[in-house]
Amino acid sequence: MPNEYDVVIIGAGHNGLVTAGYLGRAGLRTLVLESRHMVGGVGGKRGLWGFVRGGMGGITQAMAASGRSVGVEIRTGARVAKILARDGRASGVALANGEEIRARVVASNADPKVTFLKLAPHAGNHHPHHL
Repeated sequence: MPNEYDVVIIGAGHNGLVTAGYLGRAGLRTLVLESRHMVGGVGGKRGLWGFVRGGMGGITQAMAASGRSVGVEIRTGARVAKILARDGRASGVALANGEEIRARVVASNADPKVTFLKLAPHAGNHHPHHL
């Protein structure tokens, strides 16, 4: 697997998958990273808030398939430990297993608290304006 992408998206929820699909269709080499073993769901709960034949998982599986059809790579079980930075800009992510993945753009589908207080390069100093 190559370790350089145009865009890395943290989280394979609905928003991350839609974003990945558009970026893939635009010709950008896109990687979606999801810490859980499956894509979709609401806070890790399958089928929450939906009454879709086949369950809400069917929607996110279709979204994932659409993204894959245009070259999007989706990795499950890939927990992001931190966002990497170079010269004051996001430059990729480091996974919990130590693997580093470089990207021109990093987009987080994680909630703001996780993104800014746990993953961002300044995490711990509580100054999100440094990004």
